[in-house]
Amino acid sequence: MPSPSIWTVTGLLDYFQETDDTPDRRFAFILGAGASVQSGIPMAGHLVDSWLRELHKREDHERRPLAQWATAEALGIPGFIYERAVESYSQVFARRFAGRPDEGYAYLERILHGKDPSFGYSVLAQILAATRHRVVITTNFDNLVADALAIYTNQLPFVCGHESLAGFVRPNPRRPLVVKIHRDLLLAPKNTVDEIAALPVPLVVSLRGLLAGFTPIVVGYGGNDGSLMGLLRDTLQPGDIPGGIYWCYWAGGGLPGPAITEVVQRHGGALIPIDGFDELMVQLNHRLGYPRMDQRIEQRARERAQRYRQSFELLHARVLQTEVVLADDDELDAPADDAAPIEAVGANAAAPAARPDVPLGSPHHASSPQPAPGVERSARVRKFDALEDEPVPDVNTSQMYNPGVRSNAPPTRSGAPRGPVPSTRPVTRSGARQDEDQTRSLHPAPPEPPRSGPAPASSSSAAPAPLRTMASAITPGATPQAEQPREATSPAAPAPRDLAFEAATIPLQQAVQALVSDGPVDDDWWTLKLHADQQATSPARIAAYEAATKRHPGQPDLLHCLGCELAMAGRGGEARARFRELERIAPDDPQVHLDLAILYLYWGAGRTTADPRASIAWRAALWTPVASTLASVAFIRGLIARRDSRDDTVALRVLRGLLPVTTTELQALAPVLTRIIEKRLDDPGRQLYHRLFACLQGKSDVQTLQAIDRWTALTPLAPDAAWADESPVPPDSLADPA
Repeated sequence: MPSPSIWTVTGLLDYFQETDDTPDRRFAFILGAGASVQSGIPMAGHLVDSWLRELHKREDHERRPLAQWATAEALGIPGFIYERAVESYSQVFARRFAGRPDEGYAYLERILHGKDPSFGYSVLAQILAATRHRVVITTNFDNLVADALAIYTNQLPFVCGHESLAGFVRPNPRRPLVVKIHRDLLLAPKNTVDEIAALPVPLVVSLRGLLAGFTPIVVGYGGNDGSLMGLLRDTLQPGDIPGGIYWCYWAGGGLPGPAITEVVQRHGGALIPIDGFDELMVQLNHRLGYPRMDQRIEQRARERAQRYRQSFELLHARVLQTEVVLADDDELDAPADDAAPIEAVGANAAAPAARPDVPLGSPHHASSPQPAPGVERSARVRKFDALEDEPVPDVNTSQMYNPGVRSNAPPTRSGAPRGPVPSTRPVTRSGARQDEDQTRSLHPAPPEPPRSGPAPASSSSAAPAPLRTMASAITPGATPQAEQPREATSPAAPAPRDLAFEAATIPLQQAVQALVSDGPVDDDWWTLKLHADQQATSPARIAAYEAATKRHPGQPDLLHCLGCELAMAGRGGEARARFRELERIAPDDPQVHLDLAILYLYWGAGRTTADPRASIAWRAALWTPVASTLASVAFIRGLIARRDSRDDTVALRVLRGLLPVTTTELQALAPVLTRIIEKRLDDPGRQLYHRLFACLQGKSDVQTLQAIDRWTALTPLAPDAAWADESPVPPDSLADPA
């Protein structure tokens, strides 16, 4: 039989590219310990040497040199040769951990713990996730392949880490597949001679099927076990691997031994000398044209950090509730000039001299899976601000409060929307009224439309009841229900107090508060924000946010909280200036325009200002569609149309197709929306939009809408088919309007 061909790396890359262009040809990767070296996992030879030294220290009473002591007789390993000790890996492992296999497993766990995939695994992960070459067969116990897929892609593999799972291995896997022929580290891995002498029958059957359709490329595998080598050398016949086998070996170690040569001769293929796993994969990366991964990793880290903050702030808001007083509508001030420059707002308005980097987890970008828009397009002046010169009514709701957080994050100090009440009536930050004659509780029934009639008179002397319980919001397994709208003709009965729950919240509050450091530091914007969130009054919160924005100019979370707080404190002009800063930082963020549409609607604007803003938000949301964002904007567009006595069918049909979806984009201004629904819609509109709002917040099940005939009569409409004259706005199209 002729000797196998020896190819260059370039020849292998040419062959890979040729096969990649052929739809019915696929590669599999067979990986051994050599593929993990550059990830910090020691080679088998290093481990063998370490175990021999430990045995030598324990057993050599004559203190001979290791090479003299380590013989077949001294170790009890037939055929052992010190110079080729790596070939006796399994026997040395069994000798070192004789009678104590669990100690051996623990040793392996320690050396594998905390190891990150090297660069080569980032390329392999992209190949497995993005191409039909999605199979890895490995003798390794580590999880580097699965970790790389989790880090660098959005896919998770099926890991066959035990022969009992071999029946789930398919010849044409739909997702990346990792077959660990010596088992997973946590499933009693096979490491002794007897254990790795042959493959279990279920694995033989599965691997035979895989190799019939996948051409193997071997990297880092020395062929020193009897299991996989037995399959390749003895079990599989010539022709069972139609594409041949391409065996990469370390160029610095010389030609591989006769066993490997025999396998390549048997099945056809070639031997390829390489400098290492990472070196081979970087050249393959270049051939396939994959980009660098650093920006994607950073973006995913930002998104993960933001999700962490959002999750904690939800808990923080539910547990650490305080009271807030909402102003009456007749306390609204005259509008301010929307065209006033930011610098003229006041001494506390600190616009950054130069645009800073958008911090990790900026919620401006949480509503979209694309890279943070403020990072890459900061210099472009907003295209959407065609309404810049329109007057913005100023709102005097000096005790109204809900600054919230940006984009997908819920309000910072509230986990639920808050309904408007006359001034002097305290409510929790989740919106529950606390006057004993006006207390509302979570109701298991769907909300009923409020009755028409005069609103109850305000009573500043009413004694406040305890904070509304939130048991249904945080009890595992509980299904939150929508709050029942207050009837205008008669006060509701007091809600029953859940004293056990109130007592139980004390240690819960302590646990949450322990995560907020006692001494905020200048370089930690989130700690500053959490401390500002906890201030008891609106002026104190505004002062804390302003101080934080001075330390961190341009930080989007802080700007948004300050803008919302100012708007609800009756300082609309200053609030609009903060939103201008947000527009400059993230001009293509639909959340910014959605917030402005809500505020304009609240301030009394309609088709002239609120509707165009909602249209802009819709076009921006369509560019990188996220269901929660699309549902939020559709809800606002429907609300605006209903308020203006126009047809809201298109918006409702879009929502019909998107629900059920829970959105947090509306939470920051939830009390404003609740007041708009209660004060500015007719009775049928109030009923429908109250229930829609409850469903969007996750407080009510979408099935509650089935009681409304108009909703059940709607047919779903795809978002991209709605408002067909409004095309998506590509972020890169933004330009200086000048």
